[in-house]
Amino acid sequence: MRGKDEKLLDIFNSNGKRFIIPAYQRNYDLSINNESDWERMAEYHSVWSKKIYDVLVPYVRDYVRAKTIDA
Repeated sequence: MRGKDEKLLDIFNSNGKRFIIPAYQRNYDLSINNESDWERMAEYHSVWSKKIYDVLVPYVRDYVRAKTIDA
């Protein structure tokens, strides 16, 4: 459940599909200097890399296809 102070970002891909994701919030209990935190950081990056990929790749693919057809 979202906290009342959490900010959200609206993202639309090229097909008009809407994604609502939480805005970046710094987690102060993690440190790159603490090796025991590395697994949590790796999990965070793998999850968010997939989410970003799922939004951006269809957009870029559609853009490239449109440019190829126009050429």
